[in-house]
Amino acid sequence: MHRIARDQIDQAIASIDQRHELENTVHDIRKRCKKLRGLIRLVRPAFPEYSSENAAFRDTAGLLAGLRDAKVLQLTYDDLAKRYGKHVDRRRMGKIRKRLTEDRSELIDQTDVSARLEECRARLLEGRERARGWELQETGWHAMAPGLMKTYGRAREAADQARDSDAPEDYHTLRKRIKYHWYHTRLLRRIWPDHMRARSRQAKEVSSILGAHHDLSVFEKAIAMQPVSAESEVDVEIAHVLARRQRVILQERAWPGIDRLLAQEPGALAEHWGTLWEERFG
Repeated sequence: MHRIARDQIDQAIASIDQRHELENTVHDIRKRCKKLRGLIRLVRPAFPEYSSENAAFRDTAGLLAGLRDAKVLQLTYDDLAKRYGKHVDRRRMGKIRKRLTEDRSELIDQTDVSARLEECRARLLEGRERARGWELQETGWHAMAPGLMKTYGRAREAADQARDSDAPEDYHTLRKRIKYHWYHTRLLRRIWPDHMRARSRQAKEVSSILGAHHDLSVFEKAIAMQPVSAESEVDVEIAHVLARRQRVILQERAWPGIDRLLAQEPGALAEHWGTLWEERFG
């Protein structure tokens, strides 16, 4: 646990120090923070500092959330334009892209990006120091089984909720739950390498599909908030229709993988994986 936390924090700090493209730096820091949260979720019931550490890494990633969302809006528009460009007037639709670009530039101009990154760096260094003293109240599989079951069970609950409501926010919750389970399959891959690699690929694929679904939802909300002239109102409505259409396509694509991934009961999954753990490490 100490080694993995240290590795993720060091890689996030390296991204800040190397100062590559802002988009890549922001993405990497946020990804590392999510992996750290996935790590401590696996041992959650046995880890007394879970709540404070989860909040710390969540808030560190949150420092860069606006910058990430602004870029994603541009990329989401570009994907829609590429997919449906033959069916719409891309010149007229380009006004939406222009406004998204202006909004992102304005956000960057108004944000002290260097200061935000330095704040992230300072918080990560503090987290690295704290991680040296992390302790668990259980050992072996007993430290992980309850956290695995809890995270996996919440993914199943989120799937039921998303299927019933069809609401974008519930699909976003489902995506987050599945992503944490994906991290757990990677952390535990040595108990059954072939199976875990296949399961990890399935979880990653579903997570990516649901991530694109969420980006489309955010895009819809963003363009709905933009000032709309009479001449561009139709173009915005077309963009809404295309985004909703693509979300439906992604939902239909995601469900077979979701159902396969979440087919087992939480207790049965934890018992099975626990047996494999004991056979390999017990």
